[in-house]
Amino acid sequence: VVFSLKNWFGSSRMHKEERAYLEFWFKSIRTHANGARIIIVGTHLDSLPVRSRETKVRDCADEIIDLARKILGGELTNVLSLCSLQFKSNKTSKLSFFPVNVQGGHQSRRDTGVINKLRSELKEVMLAQLAEEEP
Repeated sequence: VVFSLKNWFGSSRMHKEERAYLEFWFKSIRTHANGARIIIVGTHLDSLPVRSRETKVRDCADEIIDLARKILGGELTNVLSLCSLQFKSNKTSKLSFFPVNVQGGHQSRRDTGVINKLRSELKEVMLAQLAEEEP
């Protein structure tokens, strides 16, 4: 599930729209793929002020966790870990959050690391799904 951190921290209306968007997807996942691993990508990290970026992302993550727990209930056990905006992979996690920059051509080492972890996680989920589907 991809959403905009820029909109999340925009006007009250924009925040409500982003939250409703996540709520819609959590409900869809609960209905059609209950228990599935959920990967959330928050784009436009670079639009947040550098001084408050880490705090804002942690606040966002807390709100997303609360929303996911409300909708997905007991299906959500270990959720996510953020440390200085670095994603900490947890193989038993049902919910992963990757805050990423969207500025083309200007990626820091942190950005590259987060993108590589996101790719790795997506590949792992895809391979696990393929293995389940084999006869």
